[in-house]
Amino acid sequence: NLAMPTMDSDPRHFVRAGDRAWFCTTDLWGARTWWSTSGAEGDLVPVVSDLWYPGIAALGGLALLRGSLGLQVSDGTQPGATLLLPEFRGPITAAQTFAMVAESEDLGRIAITDGTGAGTRIVPGLTAGFPFASLGDRILFWGFDQGTGIEPWIGENGGGTTRRLADIRPGPQGQVTCLIERANAASADTLVFFAADDGIHGIEPWCSDGTSQGTRMVADIRPGPASSSPGR
Repeated sequence: NLAMPTMDSDPRHFVRAGDRAWFCTTDLWGARTWWSTSGAEGDLVPVVSDLWYPGIAALGGLALLRGSLGLQVSDGTQPGATLLLPEFRGPITAAQTFAMVAESEDLGRIAITDGTGAGTRIVPGLTAGFPFASLGDRILFWGFDQGTGIEPWIGENGGGTTRRLADIRPGPQGQVTCLIERANAASADTLVFFAADDGIHGIEPWCSDGTSQGTRMVADIRPGPASSSPGR
């Protein structure tokens, strides 16, 4: 029994990382605890507790955890976690060998990590960023620079390379709509689908195979400048 006798622990956010399962519980005072288990009897580890709304992503056998301190990492075999990025409390997207994390729920800095301190760094050359989908061992993210504004970028080569996928809305305005639509994305086999606005057709469904040539609008569902706003 992981909570007080008069309430349940409300376990949720179940994730597998390597050979261990992770989940989060909430106690009577609202504190949230991440637990890890192999499923063997007696193997249940309380890793970290936090009042911050939790987030988790599996990176191989490691769990990347966001909380009030920032981005932490643990293999789940003992209590405690290692702080990788102080103050980075935004969404996390993991590929096969690396992950990307936003500084906040708003559009702040963006970082890359392989789960180690040496392999964790802020993405250079971008004012802000926000990861939104993985595609094999690549991660698509919204990136902001002064020349093109907010546009889709991709991290690849184990996170060693980042590049702009497309300038969907030419000019410095960029994808202002991604501030609203950024969470509307899904991966399907070799494509990622997301919402974007080219300044002509409104907010419509787009897709990308991870190449500039393969990044395109799927359809102008609501013809003209009006938006079909997929995913809302």
